[in-house]
Amino acid sequence: MPFERFGYLVLEQREMVCQHVVKKCRDSHFVASDYMKHLLYAVVVLLADIDLLAEPNAVSKEMLVYSCTMSVDTLNFETSLSGFRNALDTYGGFVEQENFSDGGSEGRWYSSSEEKWKSYTATVRIPSKDYDNFCNAAGGLGDLRSKNASVTNMSQEYSDLSTTLAIYEAKEARYLALLADITEDEYAIAVEKELTDIQIQIANLKTRMNTIETDVAYSYVYFTLNEVREYKAEPVKTDTFAERLSSTLSSAGEGFLSFLEWLLFVIIYLAPYLVFLGIIAFIIIAAVRGVKKHKAAKAAKIAENKEAVNSEEK
Repeated sequence: MPFERFGYLVLEQREMVCQHVVKKCRDSHFVASDYMKHLLYAVVVLLADIDLLAEPNAVSKEMLVYSCTMSVDTLNFETSLSGFRNALDTYGGFVEQENFSDGGSEGRWYSSSEEKWKSYTATVRIPSKDYDNFCNAAGGLGDLRSKNASVTNMSQEYSDLSTTLAIYEAKEARYLALLADITEDEYAIAVEKELTDIQIQIANLKTRMNTIETDVAYSYVYFTLNEVREYKAEPVKTDTFAERLSSTLSSAGEGFLSFLEWLLFVIIYLAPYLVFLGIIAFIIIAAVRGVKKHKAAKAAKIAENKEAVNSEEK
Protein backbone atom coordinates (compact mmCIF):
# COMPACT_ATOMS: atom_id res chain seq x y z
CA MET A 1 0.00 0.00 0.00
CA PRO A 2 1.52 3.40 -0.94
CA PHE A 3 2.50 5.67 1.97
CA GLU A 4 0.04 8.41 0.93
CA ARG A 5 -2.88 5.95 0.95
CA PHE A 6 -1.70 4.69 4.32
CA GLY A 7 -1.69 8.27 5.60
CA TYR A 8 -5.29 8.88 4.56
CA LEU A 9 -6.30 5.56 6.13
CA VAL A 10 -4.72 6.64 9.41
CA LEU A 11 -6.55 9.97 9.16
CA GLU A 12 -9.86 8.16 8.79
CA GLN A 13 -9.24 5.85 11.74
CA ARG A 14 -7.37 8.17 14.14
CA GLU A 15 -10.47 9.27 16.07
CA MET A 16 -11.18 5.68 17.05
CA VAL A 17 -7.51 4.99 17.82
CA CYS A 18 -7.13 8.10 20.01
CA GLN A 19 -10.27 7.35 21.98
CA HIS A 20 -9.25 3.73 22.43
CA VAL A 21 -5.79 4.63 23.73
CA VAL A 22 -7.13 7.25 26.14
CA LYS A 23 -9.75 4.82 27.42
CA LYS A 24 -7.10 2.19 28.02
CA CYS A 25 -4.99 4.70 29.96
CA ARG A 26 -7.93 5.39 32.27
CA ASP A 27 -9.08 1.79 32.57
CA SER A 28 -8.55 0.54 36.10
CA HIS A 29 -7.95 -3.01 34.75
CA PHE A 30 -5.17 -1.75 32.49
CA VAL A 31 -1.88 -1.94 34.38
CA ALA A 32 1.05 -0.17 32.73
CA SER A 33 4.35 1.21 33.82
CA ASP A 34 5.13 4.95 33.62
CA TYR A 35 7.17 4.19 30.53
CA MET A 36 4.18 2.60 28.80
CA LYS A 37 1.93 5.55 29.74
CA HIS A 38 4.38 8.01 28.24
CA LEU A 39 4.60 5.87 25.12
CA LEU A 40 0.83 5.73 24.73
CA TYR A 41 0.59 9.51 25.25
CA ALA A 42 3.21 10.04 22.52
CA VAL A 43 1.15 7.88 20.15
CA VAL A 44 -1.93 10.01 20.81
CA VAL A 45 -0.05 13.27 20.12
CA LEU A 46 1.52 11.79 16.98
CA LEU A 47 -1.87 10.79 15.63
CA ALA A 48 -3.17 14.29 16.34
CA ASP A 49 -0.38 15.78 14.19
CA ILE A 50 -0.89 13.62 11.11
CA ASP A 51 -2.97 16.44 9.53
CA LEU A 52 0.13 17.30 7.51
CA LEU A 53 -0.82 14.43 5.22
CA ALA A 54 -4.10 16.09 4.23
CA GLU A 55 -4.55 17.56 0.77
CA PRO A 56 -4.02 21.38 0.59
CA ASN A 57 -7.04 23.62 0.13
CA ALA A 58 -7.18 25.33 -3.24
CA VAL A 59 -7.97 29.06 -3.53
CA SER A 60 -11.06 29.52 -5.66
CA LYS A 61 -9.93 32.82 -7.22
CA GLU A 62 -6.73 34.72 -7.90
CA MET A 63 -5.65 37.10 -5.15
CA LEU A 64 -4.31 40.12 -7.06
CA VAL A 65 -3.17 43.35 -5.40
CA TYR A 66 -3.19 46.40 -7.70
CA SER A 67 -1.18 49.57 -7.06
CA CYS A 68 -0.53 52.75 -9.03
CA THR A 69 1.78 55.73 -8.52
CA MET A 70 0.93 58.87 -10.50
CA SER A 71 1.98 62.53 -10.61
CA VAL A 72 -0.21 65.29 -12.10
CA ASP A 73 0.64 68.95 -12.81
CA THR A 74 -2.15 71.52 -12.86
CA LEU A 75 -2.59 75.25 -13.53
CA ASN A 76 -5.70 75.38 -11.32
CA PHE A 77 -4.71 73.65 -8.10
CA GLU A 78 -7.91 74.12 -6.11
CA THR A 79 -10.15 72.86 -8.92
CA SER A 80 -8.00 69.77 -9.50
CA LEU A 81 -7.82 68.97 -5.78
CA SER A 82 -11.61 69.28 -5.52
CA GLY A 83 -11.99 66.96 -8.51
CA PHE A 84 -9.69 64.39 -6.90
CA ARG A 85 -11.74 64.35 -3.72
CA ASN A 86 -14.98 64.09 -5.68
CA ALA A 87 -13.61 61.10 -7.59
CA LEU A 88 -12.59 59.52 -4.28
CA ASP A 89 -16.16 59.85 -3.01
CA THR A 90 -17.68 58.68 -6.29
CA TYR A 91 -15.75 55.41 -6.35
CA GLY A 92 -16.00 54.69 -2.62
CA GLY A 93 -12.35 55.15 -1.75
CA PHE A 94 -10.74 56.48 1.40
CA VAL A 95 -7.53 58.29 2.34
CA GLU A 96 -4.89 56.46 4.33
CA GLN A 97 -2.38 59.31 4.42
CA GLU A 98 -2.17 62.81 2.89
CA ASN A 99 0.14 65.84 2.97
CA PHE A 100 -0.45 69.39 1.77
CA SER A 101 2.12 72.15 1.20
CA ASP A 102 1.63 75.76 0.11
CA GLY A 103 5.33 76.17 -0.75
CA GLY A 104 6.04 78.32 2.30
CA SER A 105 8.70 75.97 3.62
CA GLU A 106 10.96 76.57 0.62
CA GLY A 107 13.72 79.15 1.12
CA ARG A 108 13.08 81.06 -2.09
CA TRP A 109 9.78 82.37 -0.74
CA TYR A 110 11.42 84.16 2.18
CA SER A 111 13.06 86.80 0.00
CA SER A 112 10.89 86.70 -3.10
CA SER A 113 7.55 88.25 -3.99
CA GLU A 114 6.68 85.40 -6.37
CA GLU A 115 3.48 83.47 -5.76
CA LYS A 116 3.86 80.20 -3.88
CA TRP A 117 3.39 76.86 -5.67
CA LYS A 118 1.21 74.32 -3.85
CA SER A 119 1.49 70.54 -3.76
CA TYR A 120 -0.61 67.64 -2.46
CA THR A 121 0.31 63.98 -1.92
CA ALA A 122 -1.98 61.19 -0.76
CA THR A 123 -2.11 57.43 -0.33
CA VAL A 124 -5.67 56.27 -1.03
CA ARG A 125 -7.44 52.91 -1.17
CA ILE A 126 -9.95 52.26 -3.96
CA PRO A 127 -12.30 49.29 -4.39
CA SER A 128 -10.54 47.05 -6.88
CA LYS A 129 -13.56 46.90 -9.18
CA ASP A 130 -13.28 50.70 -9.71
CA TYR A 131 -9.47 50.86 -9.71
CA ASP A 132 -9.08 51.57 -13.46
CA ASN A 133 -11.93 54.11 -13.51
CA PHE A 134 -10.47 56.04 -10.58
CA CYS A 135 -6.95 56.08 -12.05
CA ASN A 136 -8.31 57.43 -15.34
CA ALA A 137 -10.31 60.11 -13.51
CA ALA A 138 -7.34 61.16 -11.36
CA GLY A 139 -4.99 61.24 -14.35
CA GLY A 140 -7.37 63.56 -16.20
CA LEU A 141 -7.27 66.29 -13.53
CA GLY A 142 -4.30 67.98 -15.21
CA ASP A 143 -1.12 67.16 -17.08
CA LEU A 144 -0.26 63.54 -16.24
CA ARG A 145 3.54 63.62 -15.84
CA SER A 146 4.14 60.04 -14.69
CA LYS A 147 2.21 56.85 -14.00
CA ASN A 148 3.51 53.48 -12.80
CA ALA A 149 1.09 50.61 -12.26
CA SER A 150 1.84 47.15 -10.88
CA VAL A 151 0.04 43.94 -9.92
CA THR A 152 1.18 41.54 -7.20
CA ASN A 153 -0.19 38.01 -7.26
CA MET A 154 -0.80 36.85 -3.67
CA SER A 155 -2.61 33.63 -4.67
CA GLN A 156 0.20 31.25 -3.76
CA GLU A 157 0.82 32.82 -0.37
CA TYR A 158 -2.89 32.95 0.40
CA SER A 159 -3.29 29.29 -0.64
CA ASP A 160 -0.39 28.28 1.60
CA LEU A 161 -1.87 30.25 4.48
CA SER A 162 -5.29 28.69 3.93
CA THR A 163 -3.83 25.18 3.90
CA THR A 164 -1.75 25.83 7.00
CA LEU A 165 -4.76 27.33 8.77
CA ALA A 166 -6.87 24.24 8.02
CA ILE A 167 -4.10 22.05 9.42
CA TYR A 168 -3.81 24.05 12.62
CA GLU A 169 -7.59 24.22 13.08
CA ALA A 170 -7.80 20.43 12.71
CA LYS A 171 -4.98 20.05 15.22
CA GLU A 172 -6.79 22.40 17.58
CA ALA A 173 -9.93 20.27 17.40
CA ARG A 174 -7.95 17.09 18.09
CA TYR A 175 -6.13 18.61 21.07
CA LEU A 176 -9.40 19.94 22.50
CA ALA A 177 -10.92 16.47 22.25
CA LEU A 178 -7.79 14.93 23.75
CA LEU A 179 -7.78 17.44 26.60
CA ALA A 180 -11.40 16.59 27.46
CA ASP A 181 -10.49 12.94 28.00
CA ILE A 182 -7.26 13.40 29.98
CA THR A 183 -7.51 13.20 33.78
CA GLU A 184 -3.83 13.28 34.75
CA ASP A 185 -2.52 16.80 35.38
CA GLU A 186 0.91 16.10 33.92
CA TYR A 187 -0.48 15.22 30.51
CA ALA A 188 -3.18 17.91 30.65
CA ILE A 189 -0.58 20.66 31.19
CA ALA A 190 1.48 19.42 28.24
CA VAL A 191 -1.57 19.30 25.97
CA GLU A 192 -2.70 22.77 27.08
CA LYS A 193 0.74 24.18 26.24
CA GLU A 194 0.61 22.69 22.76
CA LEU A 195 -2.97 23.92 22.35
CA THR A 196 -1.95 27.49 23.27
CA ASP A 197 0.86 27.48 20.69
CA ILE A 198 -1.55 26.22 18.05
CA GLN A 199 -4.12 28.91 18.82
CA ILE A 200 -1.43 31.63 18.57
CA GLN A 201 -0.45 30.31 15.15
CA ILE A 202 -4.10 30.29 14.08
CA ALA A 203 -4.50 33.95 15.14
CA ASN A 204 -1.36 34.98 13.22
CA LEU A 205 -2.48 33.12 10.10
CA LYS A 206 -5.93 34.73 10.18
CA THR A 207 -4.40 38.20 10.63
CA ARG A 208 -2.17 37.77 7.59
CA MET A 209 -5.03 36.35 5.51
CA ASN A 210 -7.28 39.27 6.47
CA THR A 211 -4.53 41.70 5.41
CA ILE A 212 -4.25 40.04 2.00
CA GLU A 213 -8.03 40.01 1.58
CA THR A 214 -8.16 43.75 2.36
CA ASP A 215 -5.33 44.49 -0.07
CA VAL A 216 -7.12 42.51 -2.77
CA ALA A 217 -10.44 44.23 -2.11
CA TYR A 218 -8.97 47.76 -1.98
CA SER A 219 -6.21 48.76 -4.39
CA TYR A 220 -3.45 51.27 -3.60
CA VAL A 221 -3.11 54.61 -5.38
CA TYR A 222 -0.22 56.96 -4.57
CA PHE A 223 -1.23 60.34 -5.94
CA THR A 224 0.78 63.59 -6.25
CA LEU A 225 -0.70 66.91 -7.43
CA ASN A 226 1.67 69.81 -8.22
CA GLU A 227 0.72 73.40 -8.99
CA VAL A 228 2.54 74.94 -11.98
CA ARG A 229 2.54 78.27 -13.83
CA GLU A 230 2.33 78.91 -17.54
CA TYR A 231 5.72 80.02 -18.81
CA LYS A 232 5.82 83.52 -20.29
CA ALA A 233 9.03 84.66 -21.94
CA GLU A 234 10.00 88.27 -21.12
CA PRO A 235 11.26 90.46 -24.01
CA VAL A 236 15.01 91.00 -24.12
CA LYS A 237 15.92 94.66 -23.47
CA THR A 238 19.07 96.23 -25.03
CA ASP A 239 20.66 99.05 -23.00
CA THR A 240 21.92 102.23 -24.70
CA PHE A 241 25.50 103.54 -24.33
CA ALA A 242 24.40 106.17 -21.82
CA GLU A 243 22.61 103.54 -19.74
CA ARG A 244 25.63 101.24 -19.77
CA LEU A 245 27.96 104.15 -18.84
CA SER A 246 25.64 105.23 -16.04
CA SER A 247 25.49 101.68 -14.77
CA THR A 248 29.29 101.39 -14.85
CA LEU A 249 29.81 104.67 -12.98
CA SER A 250 27.18 103.69 -10.47
CA SER A 251 28.88 100.33 -9.89
CA ALA A 252 32.28 102.06 -9.54
CA GLY A 253 30.88 104.57 -7.06
CA GLU A 254 29.24 101.82 -5.05
CA GLY A 255 32.53 99.91 -5.05
CA PHE A 256 34.50 102.96 -3.83
CA LEU A 257 31.99 103.66 -1.08
CA SER A 258 32.14 100.03 -0.06
CA PHE A 259 35.95 100.29 0.15
CA LEU A 260 35.77 103.45 2.34
CA GLU A 261 33.21 101.74 4.54
CA TRP A 262 35.46 98.71 4.89
CA LEU A 263 38.50 100.92 5.65
CA LEU A 264 36.57 102.81 8.33
CA PHE A 265 35.55 99.60 10.04
CA VAL A 266 39.16 98.36 9.92
CA ILE A 267 40.42 101.58 11.54
CA ILE A 268 37.75 101.42 14.24
CA TYR A 269 38.59 97.79 14.88
CA LEU A 270 42.38 98.47 15.09
CA ALA A 271 42.14 101.76 17.05
CA PRO A 272 42.58 100.25 20.56
CA TYR A 273 45.60 98.28 19.40
CA LEU A 274 47.11 101.35 17.68
CA VAL A 275 46.70 103.46 20.84
CA PHE A 276 48.35 100.76 22.93
CA LEU A 277 51.25 100.44 20.47
CA GLY A 278 51.61 104.27 20.38
CA ILE A 279 51.95 104.43 24.17
CA ILE A 280 54.60 101.72 24.15
CA ALA A 281 56.48 103.49 21.33
CA PHE A 282 56.35 106.80 23.22
CA ILE A 283 57.78 105.18 26.36
CA ILE A 284 60.57 103.52 24.39
CA ILE A 285 61.49 106.73 22.54
CA ALA A 286 61.46 108.75 25.78
CA ALA A 287 63.69 106.18 27.46
CA VAL A 288 66.15 106.18 24.57
CA ARG A 289 66.31 109.97 24.57
CA GLY A 290 66.87 110.04 28.33
CA VAL A 291 69.75 107.57 28.04
CA LYS A 292 71.34 109.57 25.22
CA LYS A 293 70.94 112.85 27.18
CA HIS A 294 72.50 111.28 30.26
CA LYS A 295 75.46 109.99 28.26
CA ALA A 296 75.97 113.39 26.62
CA ALA A 297 75.92 115.18 29.98
CA LYS A 298 78.41 112.71 31.39
CA ALA A 299 80.73 113.10 28.42
CA ALA A 300 80.55 116.90 28.69
CA LYS A 301 81.43 116.77 32.39
CA ILE A 302 84.43 114.53 31.69
CA ALA A 303 85.63 116.88 28.99
CA GLU A 304 85.25 119.85 31.37
CA ASN A 305 87.26 118.10 34.04
CA LYS A 306 90.05 117.38 31.59
CA GLU A 307 90.26 121.02 30.58
CA ALA A 308 90.44 122.08 34.17
CA VAL A 309 93.32 119.70 34.85
CA ASN A 310 95.20 120.90 31.81
CA SER A 311 94.82 124.51 32.89
CA GLU A 312 96.27 123.82 36.32
CA GLU A 313 99.29 122.05 34.88
CA LYS A 314 100.14 125.05 32.73
